[in-house]
Amino acid sequence: MVEHGDLLGLLPEDTLADVLRRLVPRDLATARCVRKALRDIVDDRRLLLPHLLPHKVGGIFINFHSKGFWELFSRPSAGPVVSGWFDFVPGGTENVFKPPPLDHCKGLFLFNGKYVFNPATRKYACLPPRPPPVMTKQYFYEDPYLLYDPAVSPHYEIFLIHRIAYKSEPRCTSYRADRDALDPAIEKLEWPPSPYVLHVFSSKTAKWEQRSYLREGEGAGTVADVRFDSLFYEKRYAIYLRGELYFHCEADFVMRISLLNNKFQVIKPPKDNEVSLFNGLYLGRSKTGIQCAKVDNSGHPCRLRIWILKDLRGQMEWLLMHQANIGPMLPRHEYNQPIGGSWMLQDLNYYEIQHKYYGKKETIAVPEKFEWDSDNDDVLETGDRVYDGCKHITFLGFHPYKDVVFLAESSRRGLAYHWNSSKIQLLGNIYPKEPCIGQFAPISETFLYTPCWMEELPLSN
Repeated sequence: MVEHGDLLGLLPEDTLADVLRRLVPRDLATARCVRKALRDIVDDRRLLLPHLLPHKVGGIFINFHSKGFWELFSRPSAGPVVSGWFDFVPGGTENVFKPPPLDHCKGLFLFNGKYVFNPATRKYACLPPRPPPVMTKQYFYEDPYLLYDPAVSPHYEIFLIHRIAYKSEPRCTSYRADRDALDPAIEKLEWPPSPYVLHVFSSKTAKWEQRSYLREGEGAGTVADVRFDSLFYEKRYAIYLRGELYFHCEADFVMRISLLNNKFQVIKPPKDNEVSLFNGLYLGRSKTGIQCAKVDNSGHPCRLRIWILKDLRGQMEWLLMHQANIGPMLPRHEYNQPIGGSWMLQDLNYYEIQHKYYGKKETIAVPEKFEWDSDNDDVLETGDRVYDGCKHITFLGFHPYKDVVFLAESSRRGLAYHWNSSKIQLLGNIYPKEPCIGQFAPISETFLYTPCWMEELPLSN
């Protein structure tokens, strides 16, 4: 006769795992807490991951010029509210002229280079002070990038990646000889150097450490070659995928750092890419892999091009996957008419100013719909399209799980473009409310937010 406490031991682990898979997430989480044997099966087979890591886009965070908070453009959700009002993080509610820099990786945020937090669980961790920079601070910046993959480990890392001080051309109005001057010896240095020494923070050790990476293949040139940078002082985008970090470098090069063999490689930009002051490349990830995109609003009005990164005979190259003229696909819209669509901008900046300075408390009207069906939601059919000239198209980001890119038209309408079917969906009004008539807030930075419900956050407060 077997005692009640030993009944679990009679079932093979595979059979018990099949039983646990049939439970709803709440009951599965409860069962995990009953006994160590159940917890080990749930964790080892990662049965909760599909529920804690939903493959969905929770919205698009947008940094508008001269705004104090990041705005979230999304479809209203029935779940917990996520916004740029980070009141649970120290300094998260300070309204400044420029929002503190953010980085995002699979549900975690890096805030102001000092805190890592999860807006879904409202937990945060304080980072220790940065170590002294590896390279001369006068000539190089260090931008922090967050690396996190909850499907592999609850731990995260932060890489401090170097950015060369921007140099404008003498004919530009922004040119200043005193600011743009650089030591000739530094301008002659090969970039990136090999070995490439970086500071890295790991939540496993709770410490900063130096790591050295050796280059495979050619570099991007000298420091002087890549200083004419089209992105000025803005931090660039980075992607962490399967143990490798891809980040956007000067002159539209991409660097791939492998955490597995401590080597890095410089990837040249697409061959037919004309580097333009206002039309740089956007690095991202889709379900297909690492991709980059560019919207040309000048020589080729509203032309969208999408490349994918492929390993061709040991050489990483960009292959053109899609190109289209977006302008003729867009319907005419009068500025005094409602835009429509089911996505909304939270307008945190507007409502906070109204409350703080004018004593007005307003609430946001929430539509009835909640979840976005990307296959059937406000698709602009051919008969609806009346082309009335070129629109200014801004690239917002890649959908990480679908063949979809997000765009903004003239900073007013949010769009989703399905590049396999060449269909465009109208998402909604993306332009923020303004307390004063005549103000304009162009888009500065964006990133897609993918929620993560993992409770574990190493070093959390």
